[in-house]
Order: sequence, then structure tokens, then C-alpha cells
Amino acid sequence: MISSVMSPQNDTVVDDIVWYEQAELHQNFLEIAKKQSFSERMKDFKKLFTEVDACYKLWVTLKSKTRGERELLLAMVDTDEYFSNALPEDFALPGTAQPIKKYHVICGYETEDMDKKLFQLRISQDGLIGEIVWIEKGSLLTGSDLMCGFSLMNDALKINATFLKDDAKDNEGISLRVMRPIARDDAQTWYQLYGFEAHTCRNQPQEEPEFVYNQSRSKFKTAVQVIKKYTLENALNKFPANTKNMLLELMQRYIPSKKKKPACTAPKTVGGLCERVFDVQTKIAKTEKQSNKQVQAKKDCAFLYKLFLKRSDKPSKQVLDASYHRSVNTLHDTSLFVMKM
Repeated sequence: MISSVMSPQNDTVVDDIVWYEQAELHQNFLEIAKKQSFSERMKDFKKLFTEVDACYKLWVTLKSKTRGERELLLAMVDTDEYFSNALPEDFALPGTAQPIKKYHVICGYETEDMDKKLFQLRISQDGLIGEIVWIEKGSLLTGSDLMCGFSLMNDALKINATFLKDDAKDNEGISLRVMRPIARDDAQTWYQLYGFEAHTCRNQPQEEPEFVYNQSRSKFKTAVQVIKKYTLENALNKFPANTKNMLLELMQRYIPSKKKKPACTAPKTVGGLCERVFDVQTKIAKTEKQSNKQVQAKKDCAFLYKLFLKRSDKPSKQVLDASYHRSVNTLHDTSLFVMKM
């Protein structure tokens, strides 16, 4: 579809804009992916964009049966300026060359609000290192829409390794990187659903050089399972009476009535209880009205996080088994994720 639109950040009228539907764009990107080198792929990638004021722009229509059409604008510039939330500019993967310190930066916007950046991807001009620097949902575009946009682009460009720092928290201050893998059957963080995995590294400087990453993909996965499988019976035996009673009351709230689910019993593990509460909270959160049940589910989720998933470095403050607390700390210490081609 061809139309005229206003260029973001200024009042330039852009004529003959081509709007790509998601499926059509995907086919174009698959053709680009056949090129052997990153420079060739990027050259063909840019041909799909419209060049406006030294910036390349691509308008995409995303469609679904349940949510209709959403419009995504991708804007790309070439720059020497380095943007990062995760890694220093001189970072290189072991056994690879130092990435070129020139960058392609691609930002995503809703066409209804072109002043608000929802997504930012930085790629070194040799395609060795990429980073999702920024992502947040808009009024119509969800985080999933934006990750879909990234997946489409990465299908074409085949970035060697794309990093991100996952430090997302909800309005209650709960680390979603810590809570989600415990509270979902798939035992994954949100970014793992899109192909990212915890990066294994030791003493790797962060973007702020006084901090370093020390983390392991295998230890992260093991820690998730240790926490999920920890029995509530064991926990109840270790908690003081007041905490024990509060936990028992919470557990009772999430046992469905026997009329609805006759075979359903009380959850027996930390993972099982967190799944039950998180599931209720997630379903209620999708409704427009805030009910007493929603308020209670939010409180229960925060209570479980504080009780079972809050970081604890002091042995004197640790109530549960030492191996359990080490696992919780492992989840908190693992924030750098990577997708490799």
C-alpha cells in the first residue's frame, strides 16, 4: 500500500511510502538472508526502507485475528555514537575480532505517537554484536509485537550475537526475570520465549565498568528447577508460626472449588503455588475493571516474591535451606541474555 505520512521528529511530508504487511515483509527478509555476508544483507535490507533526511524508515502493518491491525514504524540511522545498557564498547566474544565501532541503530515507534521510542536495537556495522538497548510497550503495540519486529529483522540480518540486559520490574518492584520462570510451566523468562538464553561469562565488565557479570546458563537453569521443586511442606516446617499461618491462608485461596475441578488439590511446591497465583493475577490483569480479587492477587504475588524469591546474602536472614537461597541469588545475579545465530 502506498501513502503519504509525516516523518517522525520533524514536519517533513514523506510521499510514496510503502506499507509492508508482516507476512510480505517476512518473505522479503528470507530472500535477504540468503546473502553470504552481513554487509550484503544490510545493503538489501536498506532497500526496503525509504530514505528521509539521512534516516531510513520502514512502515509495517502487523495483523492478528484478535487485535486487528497495528502499525509499527522502524527508523534506522548509521552512527559512530554508542548506546548500551549492558556492555562496554570494546566488548568482543571470545575468539572473535573486535567489532567495528560504527553502528546501525534501529528504533521502533507507534505511528500514533512518533515522539515516543518503544524499541532500540544497536548493531555493529560488521554484524558481530547487537544489543536490544530499549523495549517498552506502547498504547497499541505490545512487547510481543516489538519482539516480533526484532525477530523479523534478525531473520534477514543474521546478527552474530544479540545481547540484552533484563532488569524489568512490575509496578510492585517484582523482578520479572526472577518471578516468571518460577511461576510458569515453561520455566522461562519472557526473553527466553524469543530465543534468548542466559550468557555464560566470568568477570565480564558491564556498561558501568565498576560492575561485572558473573553468571552461567547452566547454573541459571538449575537454580530455576531447585526453586520450583522446593516443597511447601519443607518451607512450612521452617517458617515461624505467623508466617506459616499467612502462607496457609494464601494457599487456601488458590484451591479451586471441587465443583469446578474435583481433582484439584493444594499446590505442593513453591513453583506450583507461584504458578497458581501468577496465573490468576495475569488473567485478572487483562480485564478493565479492578476487582477485590485482583487486588488480593497482586498482594499475594508480592507476598510470595518477598517470602520465596527475594535476594538474601546474609546467612542470619536465611530461613530456608542454604542451597535454596543460593539458587535465588543466582537468578538475581543473572541479567545478561544473548541470542546467537
